[in-house]
Parts: sequence; structure tokens; C-alpha cells
Amino acid sequence: MADVDNIFHFFAVQDVTYLVDRVRDGDAEDLRARARTCDQTAAVLDRAAVDTDAAAARLLQTWAGEAADAARRALALASDHRVCQGEQLHRSSSAFSTLAAALEEVQRVGHQCEAQATAANQALLSVLDEAWNIANTANPVLGAASWVVEKTTGFDVEAAVSSFLVAALAPLKDRALGILQLMTEALQDYQGVLVEQSAVLRVMPGIFRLDAGPVDLPGDADLRRGALFTVVYGRDPATEGELLMARALDVQGSDGGNTQSSANVTVIRITPVPGAGVVHGAAFIAEDDVLNPVYLQSPRNHGDNRGFDPSAGPDQARMSFDIDYETGVVVVRQNASVTNAEQSITGFPSVGVEQDSAGRLRMRIEGTDPFADPIAGWAGTSVRADVVVDPHGGRAPAEVSGKVSQFPSWEVYQDRAGATGDPLLQQVEPTGDVEELAGTGPLFHVGRPTHDVGPDASVLDDWRVQHHPDQDGRSSLLAGIQNELGSPVGSKMTDDFYDFPLHDQPYPTIDSSGRLLLPTADEAR
Repeated sequence: MADVDNIFHFFAVQDVTYLVDRVRDGDAEDLRARARTCDQTAAVLDRAAVDTDAAAARLLQTWAGEAADAARRALALASDHRVCQGEQLHRSSSAFSTLAAALEEVQRVGHQCEAQATAANQALLSVLDEAWNIANTANPVLGAASWVVEKTTGFDVEAAVSSFLVAALAPLKDRALGILQLMTEALQDYQGVLVEQSAVLRVMPGIFRLDAGPVDLPGDADLRRGALFTVVYGRDPATEGELLMARALDVQGSDGGNTQSSANVTVIRITPVPGAGVVHGAAFIAEDDVLNPVYLQSPRNHGDNRGFDPSAGPDQARMSFDIDYETGVVVVRQNASVTNAEQSITGFPSVGVEQDSAGRLRMRIEGTDPFADPIAGWAGTSVRADVVVDPHGGRAPAEVSGKVSQFPSWEVYQDRAGATGDPLLQQVEPTGDVEELAGTGPLFHVGRPTHDVGPDASVLDDWRVQHHPDQDGRSSLLAGIQNELGSPVGSKMTDDFYDFPLHDQPYPTIDSSGRLLLPTADEAR
């Protein structure tokens, strides 16, 4: 069962600490130091421009002829370049200062939310303790079954506890959702500033490349992806699988002007399984656009407008995952959601990964439409999967079994060096024919319970029994209470996906030497 001392796990919503971790290690003072450096450099360039203009004026008084004219033109051009660079540096300084202020604000909200979460956790424990006291006070024979108490005293213990819990937990649920919404909105505001100021910084080409700007020129994406790959792997990408991983790490996406919000990516280290290659999959919306039932300002979102395709990039999906068994790296990403009004926000995926001694991987991922508030998440309107990937020691094609949400489409492939044949491992159509859905999948199918996929539907239950015997699901009493508190149209409390959580993997961090530190998958014991 979900942790009773964590109010977010108890109500099966994303832990606010996971969102705070996104910005916890950001350094606003470093951004301000960059702003000061830009201003100082701009001042030097401004003085250089003035000195150059003065030199040109003196030259005009003492030198004439074609050589003098050429020298004056060269000096004027140099002065213009210095002025241009100075203006760019001043704008860069302003952008860094704006980012610093936005970072400090989202970190302040994060501290506030964590303090509120601590208090809410204590309130939850108090409620559960009080329910326990009600049960024990009403029970004249310690340990007697509820039906015995009711028969001998006429007091229905379970009904009393249930009535108390429903009344006491309802405001706590609203409290947890309020904390989560506060942090979600703060992160979205910060992300908006980040996208806006990043666009400002990207158009600061200096005098060396006047055509530089936010739109990728030939080779730009390859250079960026190569640099990202090197940060994670410590070397350049070489194989097709490594090039795929480099693309997965490129959070900038594929829209032509790079104007959409960047993807949010979690990178996790696992134990390599040589010979298993790269297992990659995605959840994608086949249609061009679909109904967004929770964001009335723009009630339709862009889909991915494609079919099943092993060559589709990680950015051509709502969520994607890439498991590099050769090197031992997992990348899970959630791409930007874009409305038909061209508004763009990226959600924060919840990702749990654990690995057993045989190299099998359990991966539990969930992504909620960022245009929805946490109330929609409570209703179970999310793209989610809880699957076990068995690489068979790299000696045979992998198997993927478990549960996925009933919308959108799901696909999984495997690329192994020297392997022949179809790379397909899984292709799962949404519940209901695409033509029948008519773009209504998010409204009528995302909220339904996850369903079984793969050749071994029992593997997930076996994994839970073997590695998480303490997670025995919810008691019938608690299930009834949580269902009564839940949304009448959702499945949050009726889908056992939420009964067996994994710890969310944190974002990578950077050590004092500037090296990227990746979290490691939990060891399944």
C-alpha cells in the first residue's frame, strides 16, 4: 500500500518533493555573477567603441586619401561591432538577472510547499491514529473481529471508522492537491521565464556569426546532441543505438523554430546487459489533434500525427523511454504539450526504475497533461505504464509485459547489433478504434484502469510478490474510503497501478567539478 506517512502517496498523486527537486540545486547567485560579467564586459566594449570613434576622428584630421578612407571604414566597422556586442551583453545580463529572480521565486515556493507538506503529513498521521483509537476504544475484546464486536455490542466498528475517515480525509485530500497545484503553477511560471529568456540568449551571436539564432542550421542539432551524449557517457556517440540515445537526451524537441517548451528528461544508470542493445518505446497520439477535456481555454491539443514506426524519434511522442542495455543508461522523457492556440507547456514525468540481478527492469512511468491541474491527475487522466523488461541476458529478443493506460498508442522496439528480423516487441492500439475515438481518447479512455500487455500478464504480479511483499494493495476499508473521496469520472482509486508505487527517480545533479551525476536504479531485492 502507498506510504501512510506521505500524504501524496496516500492519495496517489505526485509527491511535491519530486517537483521541488527539479529546481532545488539551481544557483541564482551563479546567474547573477554571469549577469555582472556581461555588464562588466559590455562596459569594456563600450569604452573600446568610444576610443575607436575618437581614433577615427583624429585620423580624419591628419590623414587623407583612399588609404585613409579605407582605414576610417575599418575603424567604423570595428566600432559598430563593439557597440553591437555591448548591446547584446547588456540584454544577456538582463536575461540572466530575470532568470535568477525567477529561480529564487520558484525555490521560495518550493521551500514553502515542503513545509506545508510536512505539516500535512503530520495531519494525516493524526487522522489515522485517531481512527485506530476509535476502533480500539469501541472494541471490548482486543483483537476481536469487527463482526464479533458488532454482534456483542451493537456497535459497527468498521462503519464508525469509515465515517470518521471519510470526513477527516476529504479536507486533507484538498490540502495535498492545493500544495501540489501551488508548486506545479510555480514550476510552469519558471519554465515560461526559462523558455522566454533562453530565446533571448540564443539570438546573441556576437560578431562572428551574424546568422546565428533560435532556428537550427545544418549540423547544429548534431553538435548539441553530441555534446549532451558526451556529458552522460564521457565520449562521442558512435553506434546507431548511441545516436538514438543522443537524440533522446536532446530536450529541445523538433519543432522548426525551437519555440516549444523543452522536454523534461530523467536519466538513470542501470547495470549493463551486453548484447541486449537498446530497447526503446513511446506513447504517442496517432491523430493530428485531440480533445483536451480539462483545459477549456483551448479545448484541443496537438497529437503526434503518425502511426507505429520503429524509426520515429523520441520527440515524436507524448512520452518516450530508451533503455541502453549496452552501456547502462535509461532516458525517460515527456515532450511538450501544445494546444491548437500554440500554447506550449511540458509536464514533469513521474519515473520509477528498479533492476533485479538478472538484468530485468521494472519501469513505472506516468505523465499528466500539464494544462490540467492536479484535480485532473486525481481523476486518473494520465498516460502511464508499469512494465517489466526482460532482456534475457542479451541472448534473445527482450520481452515487455505489464500494464499500460488505455490511451494513447504504445510501441516498444529493440535494436541489437548483428540481430536480424523485426525489431518489434510491442504495439498496443488505444481502446476503441481510432476512427471511433474521433479525437476523444483523452476524455473517455485515459481515465480508465490500465490493462495488461505483453506475453506474460502475470510477470508484474510476480515481481511485486517477490520484491515488494509489503505492498499488499489496499484493505477493502481503505479502498472504499479512497474511492468515495475520488472523482466520479476517474479511476485513480480503482486502478491497482497506484497501489504499488516505486520511488520517483531524481533529476541528475552536478558535482563541484562540473561532472554530471546520474541517479542509479533501485536494486530489486
